[in-house]
Formats: sequence, C-alpha cells, structure tokens
Amino acid sequence: MAVCILASVASTSRAADVTFRDDFDSDQLQAGWQIIHEDANNHSLTARPGFLRIITQRGALESGKQVSNLYFRQADGNFIIETHADFDPEGGQQFAGLTVYSDDQHAVALGLAHASGARGTFRGIVLVSVGDSNSSSQRPGQRYDSSTTSTPNSVYLRLLRNGDQLVAGFSEDGIKYSDIGSVNNPLPSAVLVGIGATNGDFDGCTTECDTGIPADFDFFQIRALTGGGNTDVPTLDHLTLALPSSVDSGANTTLSVIASFSDGSSRDVTTDATWMAAPPGLGTIDPTGVLTAASVENTSQMTVVATYTQLTSGGVSITKTASGLLRVIGTNPQNPTPTGCFAGAIGPAMFAFLSSFFLIRCRRFLT
Repeated sequence: MAVCILASVASTSRAADVTFRDDFDSDQLQAGWQIIHEDANNHSLTARPGFLRIITQRGALESGKQVSNLYFRQADGNFIIETHADFDPEGGQQFAGLTVYSDDQHAVALGLAHASGARGTFRGIVLVSVGDSNSSSQRPGQRYDSSTTSTPNSVYLRLLRNGDQLVAGFSEDGIKYSDIGSVNNPLPSAVLVGIGATNGDFDGCTTECDTGIPADFDFFQIRALTGGGNTDVPTLDHLTLALPSSVDSGANTTLSVIASFSDGSSRDVTTDATWMAAPPGLGTIDPTGVLTAASVENTSQMTVVATYTQLTSGGVSITKTASGLLRVIGTNPQNPTPTGCFAGAIGPAMFAFLSSFFLIRCRRFLT
C-alpha cells in the first residue's frame, strides 16, 4: 500500500485553499447546503452532538433508485473534498462517504462499504464511478477491516478532482493517507459535492437493504486547487534522513526525514513517511519517527528506511526512499559492533527479503 499525501500541493506555491468547512458543531447547517431526496426522519445534527448523522436507506445511484439524504454543496473546477466518517457496514452494499455529483446517472463516490459485485464480497474502501464505461471489477478498492486496521469503523476520506480524473485516498488518523487509485469520468465543471450514506439496492436484497444503520460524519471540507492542475507544482526530488550514530539498548531516539523538491524548497515529512527497521527484533519505529531499541546484550547494527510519496494535483505519484545505519549498543560492552552487514539503500518492495538476509548475515558476526 503506497502512503501518499493527496493534498501535498497545499505546502507549495500552488495552494489547495480551504473554501468551505462545516464541523457540524451546531444544530444548524452552515449556509449553502442542499439536501437531495430528503427524508427528514433519517438525518440529524443532534442525535450525536458534533456529528451529522445519516441513517442508511434502500437506494443506489447507478441503479436509478434514488439515494436519500445526499448533503451537497456547489463546487467548480479542480478541488479536494474531505470528511471523517464513523460507520460499520455489515451487509448488502451499505456505503457511506464522499460524492461528486452531476445527477443520479453521473457521479463519483468514495466511501467505506460492505461491497459485493463482480469482484466478490468484501468490507473496505471503494471508489465508484457512475456513468463511465468501466465495469465494477475495474473499480479501485482496498480492504479496510479488523484484519488491516485498528480503527475499522472510523476512516478519513479524501477525493481530489483534476479535470476528468478523480484520485481517491483514505487514512486511519487524518495525517497519513493511502492511495487506492483513480477513475476518469467526464463530469461537467460545475458539480455538487458532499456526503451521503445508503444501503444499496439490488435484486434479492431484502432485510439488508431495508435495515438502517447510522453513518456519522465529523466534518466536511472543500479545498480549491488554485494552481489549475499540477502545472509548475514543485515535485519531490529526494529525501534526507537524519538519525544518530547509535542508540542504547532499550532506549528511545527521535528520527527525522526531510523532503526536498524541484524548486529547491524542503519540508519535514517525518510524520508523513512510512518507517521500517531491519533486522526484525532490533527495534520499532512509530509513525512519528520515534525509534525504540530492543533490549539486547550484543551491540548490533540496524538499517532504518523512510519512504515518502507525493501525489501531485495531476494524480502522479512520486515515491522516494532514504536509508541509513545506526548501532544498537548492547548491555555487554565486551562484544564489538559487527562489521560487513548489509548497509545499502533498500526499497519497500525488497524490504522483507533484505531484512531476512541482513539478520542471517549479521548473526554470523555475533555468534
């Protein structure tokens, strides 16, 4: 899974400016919302204070059977829309998330769903494009359940539009996003954007399509891409990893990584990067870059790897990796640091193999 920052242009000269945000902290919506196919008995701003709650009902955009309580605002041109949803899809084609909407037959939706179709049945993040020529088996999707995340009922969603291309991402914490892919749909420039939830509607669906469950939305936000696509947006050039030469057995130390861009600018991407350490068992690195060394008797050498992906407003992924070595100082000072262990830069695809190789080779110097 590639970690990406879909709105990385926000930190460059081509900004993704916030043009609207509603945190649903009041019992009244902010001005400008419209509710398509409203059913007043199945949405609320007071059932869970601080959230907009929509109760799912039977309906599906692409089936021509209307979806109730679609919350929309007007948007034009290129933009990023975002939300945070609490939702537990249990069956059928239950879905909650973001929508870019022209009409019931022309729309793109990104959400957490219990999905079924040509690819089989699974629970996860899906990107649905209504009105294009793609079959359901070609739609991007990523499993999102207790086997892949510690927060299976809570997800941050982000959908970027650049012309006809819509790029989708999701996150557990609203900080580090994962890209699930993109679709092309020739929607008009002026569209409606917003949030919604549904049970789906398909042949043979009875109880699952008629039993409502709550979808709670924490906020909704629109950011306008003011640069007109990725023209002149500085692109990721390389990473610089900062780490100490050593860390004591059982101790913590803070690592950092700086991303440098094509225009000469740079920024700290420590909390946006993916961190790995090898060999297994020597230590762990948390998402903020804090390395916790294992308690070891013999001084050992560790390889640290940081990977960062920029996804430009044109939907192009640029991934860079940086690696370095540090020593974990063992509790027995009589054992010297092993030499000759693998110390080259490695990429994520080779990490598992090289970790095993590194561990085997280093053990030869420790025994």
